[in-house]
Amino acid sequence: MDLRSTPRAGLELEAHPKQTKPEREVRRRIAESGWEQATVGDYMIYHQHGAAHLKETLAPLLEEWQPYLRRLSISASSPHLLLSFSPAPPVLETEARFTAVQKLAEAILKRQGTRDKR
Repeated sequence: MDLRSTPRAGLELEAHPKQTKPEREVRRRIAESGWEQATVGDYMIYHQHGAAHLKETLAPLLEEWQPYLRRLSISASSPHLLLSFSPAPPVLETEARFTAVQKLAEAILKRQGTRDKR
């Protein structure tokens, strides 16, 4: 698995706490056509149609990282995976952080493999 792999088009996603407003760059990005909106726990999720399945994958991570996670972004442009925390959660002081991010990356790549085989 290569975390530097570029997500396929349509697998883009933005998540942020419901009580916050997305950054200007994110608002511009999600204003483009093809983005859908959903709520997962205390987070707003904006995703392209091909990333709808990631909501279920992200739900446990969002719950674990709340109230620390300020932004999660999966983008076709670099950086492809962005996690922004404030302050850093205690779980990030352990090896669990790498496991959680690896699970997320595997879910993205697994879905890509499924779509590539069609």
